Amino acid sequence: LYMNLSGQPIGELLRYYKVSHGNLVVVYDDCELPVGRIRLQQGGGHSGHNGIKSIEAACGGAKDFWKVRIGISRPSPVLSTSSSGSESQGLA
Repeated sequence: LYMNLSGQPIGELLRYYKVSHGNLVVVYDDCELPVGRIRLQQGGGHSGHNGIKSIEAACGGAKDFWKVRIGISRPSPVLSTSSSGSESQGLA
């Protein structure tokens, strides 16, 4: 499932099983956290995350669901060597 559009199916599941959004737990990766760092939060904002925005909309704007963010860090630049032997900066 594409995370940015996850609100619709999550909303449908909550309604079908008659679960309140306060009992919903969303687990997702976060490149703003160091690798392996875990943050647990109930409520709060979406921090620009489109998937969380979609879930909030599906919950009628409610933000009282649980979020578990797992850090993956940002990719770090790596050095690559061209065939001529000179080094250039690139991204992984």
